[in-house]
Amino acid sequence: MTTPDHTRQRTTWPIVAASVCLLLATAFIRYLSLSGLSNDHYQYLAGAQQMLMGELPTRDFVDPGQPLMFAMSAGAQLVFGRTLLAEALMTSLAFGLAAACVAIAGWQVSRSVAVGVMASIVSVLAFPRPYGYPKALLYAVVPLAIYAWVRSPAHRRLVVPAILVAIAFLFRHDHGLYLGAAAVAAILLTPPMDRRTRLVRLFVFGGLVVLALLPYLAFVQSHQGLWQYAVSSLTLSSREADRTQLHFGMIERGSQAWLYYGVHVLAFVAAACVWLGYRRGSTDVPIAAALVVSAVLVNWNFLRDPLAARLPDVIVPAVLVGAWLTGEALRMRSLVARVGATALVAVMWVGGLVTVSAVGRAGEQLHRTDLWVGVGQVPRLLREKTAQLTDRFSRRQLPDGRLIPLFPFFDYLERCTTGRHRLLVTGNAPEIYVYAQRPFAAGHSSFIEGYYQSDADRQRLLTRVQEQVVAFTLVMTDQYDDWQRNLPELDTFVVDRFRQLADIPIDEERSVRILVHTGLPPSRIDQTTGWPCFTRYDGGT
Repeated sequence: MTTPDHTRQRTTWPIVAASVCLLLATAFIRYLSLSGLSNDHYQYLAGAQQMLMGELPTRDFVDPGQPLMFAMSAGAQLVFGRTLLAEALMTSLAFGLAAACVAIAGWQVSRSVAVGVMASIVSVLAFPRPYGYPKALLYAVVPLAIYAWVRSPAHRRLVVPAILVAIAFLFRHDHGLYLGAAAVAAILLTPPMDRRTRLVRLFVFGGLVVLALLPYLAFVQSHQGLWQYAVSSLTLSSREADRTQLHFGMIERGSQAWLYYGVHVLAFVAAACVWLGYRRGSTDVPIAAALVVSAVLVNWNFLRDPLAARLPDVIVPAVLVGAWLTGEALRMRSLVARVGATALVAVMWVGGLVTVSAVGRAGEQLHRTDLWVGVGQVPRLLREKTAQLTDRFSRRQLPDGRLIPLFPFFDYLERCTTGRHRLLVTGNAPEIYVYAQRPFAAGHSSFIEGYYQSDADRQRLLTRVQEQVVAFTLVMTDQYDDWQRNLPELDTFVVDRFRQLADIPIDEERSVRILVHTGLPPSRIDQTTGWPCFTRYDGGT
C-alpha cells in the first residue's frame, strides 16, 4: 500500500523547512565571519586565475589531483567578478548546501528531524577552513545518493552516485576513492546478495564511474601520460603524508584530544553495530556500512598535523554515523535498553557539541560576524563585508602581513606590464600572484621543499620557464636557501637572466628582492618608481 502524497508531504515538510533555514543561516554566517583566506587557499585562487588567463591544469601547470578546485573558483569569478567576493560567495553557499544535506541525511538514517538538525548544527560549528568546503559538501551529498539507491536498487539508479563519485574524484582524487569505497560497501550489502547480482552491480557502478571520468583521463593521457601522472601523484601523497605525519605527542590535551579519540571510537562502535545488524538481517546495514567506511577512511587519512586544522574536516562523516547510531538507539524494543542507549547518545551529542565548538573556535567565528550589534545592523554588515571583499587591498582580508609592503609593486605592475608578463616567486607565497593579478611561471604557484623535485619534474620546470615571458622574479629571502638547494637548474636560470631592481623589507628578518629580466626591452620608464615599463608583450625570453 503506497503512502498518499499529502501524508508524505506532512512528514517531510519539517525537515525541508529546517534544511532551508540551515542553508541560509550557515551561508550567512560563513560569509559574515570570513576574515582572510589562508595561504593554502590561494593555491586554488592562483590556479583559477591561471585558468581565466587561458591555461589548464596538467597541460600548462601542475595539478596535484584537484582540477575541480581550480575550476570552481574560476567559475565563481566568471559569475561574480574577479575579486575575493566570488570565492566568499561560492564557499559560503557550499557550506550552506552541506548543512542542508547533512540535516536531510541525518534525518533519513535516524528517522528523526531533531537528530538531523542536531547533526547539521554540530557540523556547522566545526567551522572548517573555507577551502575545505568539498569535505563538507561531498561527504553529505554522496550518502544521500547512496541512500536513494539502496531504497530502490535498480541498475539505472546507479548513475547518480557514480557521477557524484567521479565529481568527488575531480575535486581531489582521494575523495573519489573514499566515497567510491563507501558506495561499494552499500552495493555489496544491499539485497539480494547473491554473487552474480553483486558482481553485475559492481561492474555497472565501476563502468559508470570510469565513463564519467573518461574525458579527464584522456586529457591527462594526452598531456602528461596516465602512468607518469599516477607516479607523480603517489610521490606527492607520500611526501605530504611524511610532512604532516601525526604523532601522539602532538595531540593537545582537552577538547582536541577528546574529539580526536571520539571520532575514532564512534566509528569503531558503529562498525560493531553494523556487524551485529548484518547478523540480524537489518535493512539499515547498507547505508550504515557506507557511512562507517567513509568515516573510517577520512579519520585515518585526514587527521594529520596540524591536528586543530584537520579535525573539522572529518566532522560530516562523524555526525552522520552518530545520527545513525542515535536512530538505532531510539528504535530499540527493550525499554531498559532504549533508555540506556538514548542516554549514551545524548551524552555523545552534548560532548560533541562542546568539543567541536571548542576545536572549531565557534565562539570566535560567530563573534566575527558582528551580529551581536543587532539585527537592524545586518544590511550595514553585509555592505561592509562586500566592500572588503571587492577591495583589492583590503587590510581586513589579507592572508599575510608581508603583502602590505608589496602594494606599491603591485600598482607598478598594473601600470607597467601586461597580463601576459609572468612572475616567478622563489618560495611558497601563491597569494602574491593573486594580488599582483599576474600569472605564475614554470607551471608552479608554490615551491615547497620535497614536492615535485624529481629529475623529470625539475626538467619540466626548466622547459616551461624557458618558453615563457617571465618579467620578474621575487626572491623570498627567508625561503631562498631551500629553493636554491632543491632547484639548482631554476636558480641558474634566474641568476643568468635577472638583475636586482629593488629590495623591499618585510620585517626585521626577511625581505623580498625584486629581480627584473635583463632581456626584455623597456618601452618607457615609470615616472613614479624610475623602473622600466614593459607595456608590450614580446612573446619570449
